[in-house]
Amino acid sequence: MNPEEENTPELDSSAAIASIGEAYYRGLGMPANYEQAFRYFRKAADMGSSAALCRMGNCYQFGHGVEADAEEALSCYEDASSLGEPEAMWRIGDFYWDGVPGLMNSDREQAADFYMDALSAVEYRQDVWNAPDVYYRVARCLQEGIGADCDPINAIVFYRSAVEGYLDRIDSGDLACEEQLEACEEAIDAVREEFPEETAQLFR
Repeated sequence: MNPEEENTPELDSSAAIASIGEAYYRGLGMPANYEQAFRYFRKAADMGSSAALCRMGNCYQFGHGVEADAEEALSCYEDASSLGEPEAMWRIGDFYWDGVPGLMNSDREQAADFYMDALSAVEYRQDVWNAPDVYYRVARCLQEGIGADCDPINAIVFYRSAVEGYLDRIDSGDLACEEQLEACEEAIDAVREEFPEETAQLFR
């Protein structure tokens, strides 16, 4: 099935086309096929799907179905972010957090701004899928005092929320987030060790 050729009523909406792209991307009910996924994402993005536009960014960032291109990935994320897509916001934040050689220098204050925008977006959209990724990043900023005062108590609160979200995603079959789950659990221990008096109330 080719998105350039299909024009059935079922495929008249960008959401339906993006869903097919997601199925190809993740191998849901069919063998994973990044090239086909990218075609569907591009078609859905052309029709106005911010989620598909963000997925195109994933494809460019990780070289899935298309040659890896950080600049193209950033462009997709910026466009999707302007449409309120939470994942696009935290992805841009990650670019600023570490920097991208030849594209941008590390700027963690700027990264924190994007993470806070993503937090507002997931709460507004009630986006439970992206919420743990955002909570994890906001917690890291609070732990390190980046973009806000160091706040170990709220850092642990956000880390715990991220853990709950990742566990829910693992239960739904998303085993790819196990590494993030482990990072959150280790971070909770690190914050507790660094700020024992401040965080004692959370472990009674």
